[in-house]
Amino acid sequence: ENTINGQELSENASKSEGETKSTARPTVFVLELSAQDVMIGMGSYISDAVNFLCDTAQPTIDEVVIILTSPGGGVGEYGLAAANLERLKSAGIHLTICVDTVAASGGYMIASVANHLVAAPFSLIGSIGVMGTTLNIHKALKKLGIENYLLTAGKYKAPVGLTNEITKESLEKYQLMINDVQAAFKAHIEKHRPSLDIESVGTGEVWLGLHAIEYKLVDEICTSSQFL
Repeated sequence: ENTINGQELSENASKSEGETKSTARPTVFVLELSAQDVMIGMGSYISDAVNFLCDTAQPTIDEVVIILTSPGGGVGEYGLAAANLERLKSAGIHLTICVDTVAASGGYMIASVANHLVAAPFSLIGSIGVMGTTLNIHKALKKLGIENYLLTAGKYKAPVGLTNEITKESLEKYQLMINDVQAAFKAHIEKHRPSLDIESVGTGEVWLGLHAIEYKLVDEICTSSQFL
């Protein structure tokens, strides 16, 4: 049986403590993030995870790897998720995002925040664009003799809707709102990936990962398993 006396143990502990202070071991934190996590009441989960990582991870030493799967969704939810992940970079924690299947629209808004963005060859990347849609039954109701009253305060409150009459002016206003969101989206991408040509990629198009790297939308082609 191997034994060690008290003096040797104390010396060994001191040596180990000194090594820990001078050469900290890096840790990789791995998280999975899906569209459901972003959209279905999981905003607090992402915020709490980032709080934990900012308190726990060692800046410039540790790394956070997120395996992201998302075709996009609501502007507010995805903007919040991206803003939370930006906090990791501000804290000096290296962030890598891996995309195995899809990071499009809001999904790419999140992915673009990464220090290093990895995509599988046949993953779907991009869709830097905004869309808005509404079903309108105003004319159908009118034919049936059904009247609908929509009361609003504010000239441009609810410019389009299900039952109210949609005018040329209201459509133009709605389009301006969509254009404003698109401008902010493109500015966000350009901020985090300044090497790409935003006018070439900010068209709403989607690329396979193996083509996305040519447009500098991603940094590396491989799967999350390969990367880890």
